[in-house]
Amino acid sequence: MNAGLGALAQQRRNREAAVQAGNTNALLGLLLEAQEETNRLLLYIADLEHRRELRELAAGEGQPR
Repeated sequence: MNAGLGALAQQRRNREAAVQAGNTNALLGLLLEAQEETNRLLLYIADLEHRRELRELAAGEGQPR
């Protein structure tokens, strides 16, 4: 797994270097990667909130939000 993470990190460094050189496609790639990570985080947060609501309901702590 570490080898895969190292390769991903190298790809990111390469894209960042290309952005510094003025490569618009590399910039778009970085922006897309950031958007995908943001989406994953938002889904994770929504899942945590849903699980909390289920625990509250199971404990009889009121209405769901």
